[in-house]
Amino acid sequence: MSTIKSSDEHLTLNADGSSKDIKFQANGVEKASISSSGAFTSTSIDATKLTGDLPAISGAALTGLSASDSTKMPLAGGTFTGGVTFNGTQTLSSSSYWIAGSTNNAFSFNSVGDAANLFIIKNDGRSTSEFTARAWCRFSGTGTPAISESHNVSSLTDISTGNWNVNFQTAMATTFYATVSDCRPDSYDDENCSSDSLATTYVRVDNRRTGSGAGVDNDSVSVIVFKE
Repeated sequence: MSTIKSSDEHLTLNADGSSKDIKFQANGVEKASISSSGAFTSTSIDATKLTGDLPAISGAALTGLSASDSTKMPLAGGTFTGGVTFNGTQTLSSSSYWIAGSTNNAFSFNSVGDAANLFIIKNDGRSTSEFTARAWCRFSGTGTPAISESHNVSSLTDISTGNWNVNFQTAMATTFYATVSDCRPDSYDDENCSSDSLATTYVRVDNRRTGSGAGVDNDSVSVIVFKE
């Protein structure tokens, strides 16, 4: 083994001339180099040998990283465009997260080995799953029908007395969904509120007198829709 020693504080290796690099070889094969501009290149770096206090390395100074390497993701900053699979328990310690999704969905949670979406956060902030309501609405059906509060409901259509279409903002995939409708009893206290005419774009709410069967408007009508 040959050793280069210096009794001075610094050992200077100088490659004189323009664009001359300092080369490190083993058995005639280049293993590392320092270019004339100061860029260090190595075939590999053993992280187990990096011990003690190490100087900070600026990520802005790292060059030549492959943007197409699917096994790597940025340690800080930058944009990660590929899919991420967490095998095991992961802890997200930041107080805020931003997830850029597609036009329809922002983020989907699936069970391992199950392609079905168990929980979806939409890009407009709504969330869906088989355990959350796909749509709900509370409205006044007297005079001009008006929505008080709602979720996934765009508008109301006044069909006739005691009969309204609750129009969905995002349509249902099929008409196989469950609904519950309710109207606050008025002074007559004999109203029967129900859902019928289930469509992918709306659900019809019908309110009638239990005795005569005549339609009657109500100032507090509610409907909720569940679908897997």
